[in-house]
Amino acid sequence: MHLFVVHKSRDTVCEYPDCGKKFKLLSAMRKHYRIIHTDDKPFACPHEECGQRFIDKHDLKSHLVCHETDRRFACDFIGCQKVYINQSTLETHKRIHLNKPTIKCTVEGCAQRFNSYNEVEKHRASVHSMPRKVSTRVRVACLWPGCDFTGVSYRLKLHQNTHTGERPYVCDWPECGKRFPRPDHLKEHKNVHNNVKPYACHWPGCQYRCSYRSSITIHYRQVHKK
Repeated sequence: MHLFVVHKSRDTVCEYPDCGKKFKLLSAMRKHYRIIHTDDKPFACPHEECGQRFIDKHDLKSHLVCHETDRRFACDFIGCQKVYINQSTLETHKRIHLNKPTIKCTVEGCAQRFNSYNEVEKHRASVHSMPRKVSTRVRVACLWPGCDFTGVSYRLKLHQNTHTGERPYVCDWPECGKRFPRPDHLKEHKNVHNNVKPYACHWPGCQYRCSYRSSITIHYRQVHKK
């Protein structure tokens, strides 16, 4: 099966069933394919005592820094193992763990950041009056009886774990081992181990913060909405 095709526009299109996402670079498409559709990590660390594998050569190159004793700026979040060549790059990376926005608006002169490209598109449309990009990805319906969920193929796969009870994402904190159906659930769970509370209540004067997004809703209903 062909995994991609290069169109006349020179866009590279992923041809995984029901995907169809387009990329400007072939390397970006390959990384997308390995992250979303497979668990392929063909690039291995050459250090025999290490054994880690990576999706692309750029991730491997970033990892190799950790074996150079004079260039270690390591992320201290449990289970991360990312290492950078300077402190500023490390601090930018840590924004991901703290759920701080990392994706910058592409409009010149605008410094706002967002958590997802979808949020960027909404911002561009509402603030800068720029037309939103039309998604070409095919949405697939969940066939579980009584379920009306629809989503692109990889989202559907994660969603179906809630029906089957499959929990493939495991916490690697010592003596924890909790399992989760989705990677974002595991990420929030690790906030507890790292004592990270990225979600804040925006009620005037309230200082409440928590590790789980859902806890904010519960807090609001129990404390403020009376």
